[in-house]
Amino acid sequence: MTSRQILVVEDNERNMKLFCDILQASGFGTLEGFIAAKVMVEGLRRAGRNLTRESFVRAMEGIQDYDAGGFKVTYGPGNRSGSKFVDLTIISKDQKFVR
Repeated sequence: MTSRQILVVEDNERNMKLFCDILQASGFGTLEGFIAAKVMVEGLRRAGRNLTRESFVRAMEGIQDYDAGGFKVTYGPGNRSGSKFVDLTIISKDQKFVR
């Protein structure tokens, strides 16, 4: 599966074009932030209208296999990482992503 086939990557790039007008700034850091924002919004939605710290933490800990657009995350009382995905990125001498 290429990055173009992952919905969250396409969604991130579309939003970068719409709101930032600079797709060149898009990269792994902005994609990670975009996914984190989507997950946080899901946690806020699940916490409900009477938001408290406790209701937010409980909502986040209840997220199981949440699909952020081809990237799944899971949380729990003992799991605050969300994902165990690790990828190797190679940056060339001219500062371009090789993989």
